[in-house]
Amino acid sequence: MLTQAQVQRYAAESGLRDLLVAEKEVILTILLQLLTERGLLDRMAFKGGTCLRKMIVGSQGRFSTDLDFTGLEEHNHEDVILAMMDAFHAPYHGIQFSVPDDGYYETLDGLSWGVNPSYRHDWNQSDTNEVKLQISRRETPTLPTGMLEQQIQSYFRFLPFAPSPIRCLALDEILAEKLRACYQRNKARDIYDLGMFAGRPMNQALIRRLVILKLWQANDRFDPRCADTKI
Repeated sequence: MLTQAQVQRYAAESGLRDLLVAEKEVILTILLQLLTERGLLDRMAFKGGTCLRKMIVGSQGRFSTDLDFTGLEEHNHEDVILAMMDAFHAPYHGIQFSVPDDGYYETLDGLSWGVNPSYRHDWNQSDTNEVKLQISRRETPTLPTGMLEQQIQSYFRFLPFAPSPIRCLALDEILAEKLRACYQRNKARDIYDLGMFAGRPMNQALIRRLVILKLWQANDRFDPRCADTKI
C-alpha cells in the first residue's frame, strides 16, 4: 500500500480534502489489479461511474467508490466469490482484503449479485472499510467490449506494478445504461456522469436505440412525456 504521505500528496494534487477518498481511489486500483491477475474479471465487463473515471475521463471524473460489471456469460456467482476469498487469503501489496460473512448477496430475481470486500493496511485499520462490487446478469453486452488502459493518475508512479488494462463495455453502451438509470431512478451521480459528455461528439442515434433496448430488457419502456421530468 502507498504510504500515508504519498496518498496525501495525491489528494492535494487532485484537490481532495478528504484523505480517505484519495485512499479509496488507490485501493480500487490495487483491488482491480488483484482481480485481474487472478482472472476473476475474465468473464466480466467494467462499467459505471468508476469505469468512466478510471478508464475514460481520468481526473475530470467523479470520485466513485463502487465497482460495477456486466457478466459476459453464464457463471455461478458462488464459485466466483469462493475464488475471490481464496485471492484474499494473503495480503496483496500490503493490503489485507477479506469477505465478511454478510459481505455478499444475490438479488431475489437472480439478475445481479454483489460482494463487499473489506480491507485494512498499516495506516488504516478501521473495521468499516469496504468496497462494493456489483455484477449484473440482466443482459449481456449489445456492443463489442474492449480492453482499455487505465487513465494515468499521479500516484501510479508509487505503485509496485503497472495497472493492467481492463475489459469494459463500449462507451456508447455505458452512457446508454447511465441514461436508463437516470430515467428509472434519477440520482444526481448519474446526471453528473452524463454531464461530462454533454459537449462531446457522440453517436446519439445509436445511444437512443440502446436506451430503448435497455429499458425493454428491464421490463420498462421509454415515455418521452416523462423523460423531461425524470432527467
